[in-house]
Amino acid sequence: MYLTLTDVCFKIHLDPYRNKTIGTMEKLNDIIVLVLTYFNFLFTDLIPDPVDRYLIGWCYVSVVAILLTTNLSLMIITGLRGMIKSIKKKLAQLQ
Repeated sequence: MYLTLTDVCFKIHLDPYRNKTIGTMEKLNDIIVLVLTYFNFLFTDLIPDPVDRYLIGWCYVSVVAILLTTNLSLMIITGLRGMIKSIKKKLAQLQ
């Protein structure tokens, strides 16, 4: 947990990425992982009501789904842009 917090602070403060999109996604991923780490405490007897833990579980699943959707969308968009760029390059070579 502390390692994740240190990693997030390092990446936000120093910004060690060449590409802004990759840097932003990496920071977002690390922040969400940090938040999800703190969620784990809520599944213990700290929350005595099982219904509340059930609702917290759905919040946890929702955050993971948002993270997965965001990452997959970015991967698909980046792949399509690269593919379009290479197709245009091939077409320009053919002409």
